[in-house]
Amino acid sequence: VARGGSFRLRSADARGAQVPLLGLLESNNPVVRERALTAVGPLLDARAADALIQLLGDDVERVRTQAAAHLGALRVRAAVPHLLRLLDERPSPLLRENVLFALGQTGDPRATPRLLQLLLDSDPNVQSYAADALATLQDPASEGPLLRLAQGAPGQRVRRTERGAALGALGGVR
Repeated sequence: VARGGSFRLRSADARGAQVPLLGLLESNNPVVRERALTAVGPLLDARAADALIQLLGDDVERVRTQAAAHLGALRVRAAVPHLLRLLDERPSPLLRENVLFALGQTGDPRATPRLLQLLLDSDPNVQSYAADALATLQDPASEGPLLRLAQGAPGQRVRRTERGAALGALGGVR
């Protein structure tokens, strides 16, 4: 993907360009895969779902991160089991944040149990992203745990920002 070419593709509303670019996502060269994802991002639609799900298993974390973000933007419910599995691999904070965001964007309540577990994670940023994802999902099952997080349940060390995220999430759930 040429540097100038990717800009022209993004600036054009050429959905037909998605198909040839999707072929580049299978390249053996990780730089090509990453640049193809960047170029095709604004053009993606449901036809890209399978290719993006495949890329969640890529060796290059930047590729997995972009794939997760695109799957969330496309609200691909079929990606939920794959995104949840990716969380089990203890990815970097950036990849984890993108996976949590994508889980919320899918609108799929199958993500709720895992997101509820992550409200108790030792990383306050994970707690915050999990609360945001739950707010986006608006699953009534998350109301009680979010309320406990917002109130600072006994024995739970939660920063003020995570309480704020939980309170904001409650606004979306109620």
